[in-house]
Order: sequence, then C-alpha cells, then structure tokens
Amino acid sequence: MKKILLIVLLLTGTNMILSAGSEIELLGQACDGGYAAKCYDLGVVYRDGQIADQDSSKAKELFKKACNGGDTRGCAALEVKNEADRQGEISTSHNCPRQSFRKYAEELDKNKIESVKSLKDYYTEMVSRQSVQCRSLLFSDFRKFYQQITKAYILSAENSLNEKYPLPPKKEKKYKAELAKAGLLIYQSEGMYYVEDDSGWFLEEFGTSLPDAWKEFLKQGSHEEKNRFIDDAAVMISWEQLRKRVIFWEKFLDAYPDFVEKSTAEEYLSLYVSTYMRGSDNSPIYDWDTKKVFPEIRNSYEKFIKLNQKSKYYEMVKKQYDIIKNGAFAVDQKTSKQLDINYESYKKGNILQKY
Repeated sequence: MKKILLIVLLLTGTNMILSAGSEIELLGQACDGGYAAKCYDLGVVYRDGQIADQDSSKAKELFKKACNGGDTRGCAALEVKNEADRQGEISTSHNCPRQSFRKYAEELDKNKIESVKSLKDYYTEMVSRQSVQCRSLLFSDFRKFYQQITKAYILSAENSLNEKYPLPPKKEKKYKAELAKAGLLIYQSEGMYYVEDDSGWFLEEFGTSLPDAWKEFLKQGSHEEKNRFIDDAAVMISWEQLRKRVIFWEKFLDAYPDFVEKSTAEEYLSLYVSTYMRGSDNSPIYDWDTKKVFPEIRNSYEKFIKLNQKSKYYEMVKKQYDIIKNGAFAVDQKTSKQLDINYESYKKGNILQKY
C-alpha cells in the first residue's frame, strides 16, 4: 500500500513512473527552486527510506524547509519528527531497549534476505517483556530496518518479474509464494509488476505482541492492499468505499493521537480526502461531456452529510454538496471555481493536517 501511495504523492498528475534516482533528483531540483510541497515530498523519501537510504536528519531538514516555505504538511511532519525524537529519548531513559535493537539491526547484512528472519527472531525475543509504548516503538523500528533489508531484494524481484511480464498463472503463483515467505506481495499496475511489504504478514507474524493501534493500522492496511485505491490515475474503488476510508483514518487519528507512525496515517487521510473532494485525472467527480456530477458521487456526499456530522470534514463536504446542488448537479465554469475556492479555503485552514 505504501509504495502506490508514495508514487501518487510524488507524481500526481503524471502517468510516468520514474526510477528512484530520477524521482529524488527532480524533487531536489523542485525543492531548491522554491516549491515547498516538493521539499516535503523529498523529506518523506528520506524519512521512510524506501527509494533512498533512510536519513532522519536530512528528512527533518527538508520538513523544516517545507514548513518555512508555507507547506503545512511540512510543519506537521516536523512537529511529529520532533516529538518522535523526544519520545525516543524518553523511551531510552525508561529502559526501552531501542538502542540495543538498532545496534543489532545495523550489523545485519542488508544485502541478504535471510536477515529478515534474524531480525524477526531478535525482535520477538526482545519485545515480549516490554511496555505497550516500548513495543510500539520497537515495532516501528523493526519495520524500518525490514524495509532497508528488503529494498534491494524488491528491486531485483521487480526487474525479474517485469522481464517476463505477464507471467503464466502458475509461475505467478510460485513467485507469490516465495515472496510471501519474506512478508512481500506482488500486485500489477499499468502493465507492470510491483512488490511491496504485506501488512497482513506483519499482523499474522506479530499480532499477539502488538498494541491495539498497530493491529488496527495493519488490518486496515491489509484491506487496502487487497483493494487497490488507484491505477493509471483512475480511482479503483467506489466513492462509498472512499468515504469509509476517510472516516476510518480520521477516527484512527482521533483514537490514537500519539501513534508512532502518525505521519503515515495523516498522509493516507490527506490523500483520500483530496481525492474524495477533487477526484483524480482519470476519475473526475463529473462527466466531462454532460458536466453532470456522477450519481454515485452525489449519493456518497449525501450519505456523508447524513452519517458523518461529527467529522472534521463535514462542513467542507456539505458546502461542496450545496454548491453542486445549487448548480442543478452540473459543474460549469462558475461552479468549478466555487468548488476550488471551497476546497482551497479548508486546505489553507489546515483541516487536512489538523492532528
């Protein structure tokens, strides 16, 4: 799930997937050119360590640059990073063995997929005696090192798979079974195979030791991985399912305001909210020819207004609905401008990053 969201966040508005090096270079150029949003996007790359080596200090520096440039996501990420650093210091002082775990993980050979099992065994042995907060922090550390170990393996697997695309069903099944041993899954998008970590595997392997927040996070992640959100800039789930994802992540952040990977949950929520309100390049909210709002979207907005009055996004959705209703559920140039103003006013009011 995370990889497809990262691609969407980095390359919104294009149908081209670049190499990791090209993505980083282009984001760096845009950031240096004064585009604060791209400073934030590049910060995410270095924070998560998926298409570049993880660099916490560089991520923090980029989030600060984004924040100073007026990008509210950068400010939120910087605040989360500062708090995470502070919590890391607190947890260490309270005997949470994060430093020991990190030291062990750093010494593993990250070019060998077998290191996943070593890391898993060490984590399992260490985590059983820890507090809920410590278990949450250690699991977050485990996932970061896991992603470092699997990065090269994923790239190699994707290259091998795409050289033979499309695979016969039996061979694809064999590949899936082999990758599943390391907690990885295969999916297809835009005529290519992609490999990413499987939230369901994490839940199955570590569920008994995980705090409730992590269980919910991974359960939802597994559901979303099985029901892909977007492909070729087209929304692949119903608008009603999209509404439910907005509400889930909003409630999740309300229930777990101190979740260790809060910034990731915020990114999911922000992306789903923006798509719910704006559509995507190949899934607009209205028909290009008739200009009429699609009945499915109209019905979903009506359901949101009826069922989700406590949502932070209630007023934004209601106003959007009122605008299109006043326009007889058609979107002409005037209505489109009103919708833009409504969405941008809430965005500037920080509603998409309010946690």
